[in-house]
Amino acid sequence: MKLENFFIDGFILDEDPGIDFSFFKGMEFVNCNSQEADIETSIPENTEQKYIDELKRLHILFGKKYVGQLFNEYTLFDCGMWEGVDEFSAQWHNDWEDGDKFNSNMLVYLDDTYEYKNSIEIKGPGTYHKLFPNSNQLLWLNQKKMFEHKATHNKGRRRVLSFEYLIPALF
Repeated sequence: MKLENFFIDGFILDEDPGIDFSFFKGMEFVNCNSQEADIETSIPENTEQKYIDELKRLHILFGKKYVGQLFNEYTLFDCGMWEGVDEFSAQWHNDWEDGDKFNSNMLVYLDDTYEYKNSIEIKGPGTYHKLFPNSNQLLWLNQKKMFEHKATHNKGRRRVLSFEYLIPALF
């Protein structure tokens, strides 16, 4: 894993995080494309406790395994799961700049994105990347002010687990 990419390109895509995420594939996800979706709710109310516990365990693990390699200080924020892409996420944005309380997050893709061209794009000073993550890949986003990203969901399944962090060194 090239940790310097986090600062240069605004992301790290881990080809093999060494974890089998198939445990989550049977869950009910908040569908961001539904008119009735409450996109403020990152975990559906009827989610079994075993899934919530595993999300929280992974949140801590990724903090230690990834964030802790580069930063001495960080705070865990929300973790959750989504299917599809909401209107806001389909536009260029930076979550920190646009009012969220985190400035770095990790997305674990449960579905391959290439077949349906369900991409995520990331840009920063002199850099632009259009990615099609595979199932089980982890994407770590740097949400420092200089980076923006947007997601595209054309069709098929696009389920992600989301883990948010506040890293003071990124201010």
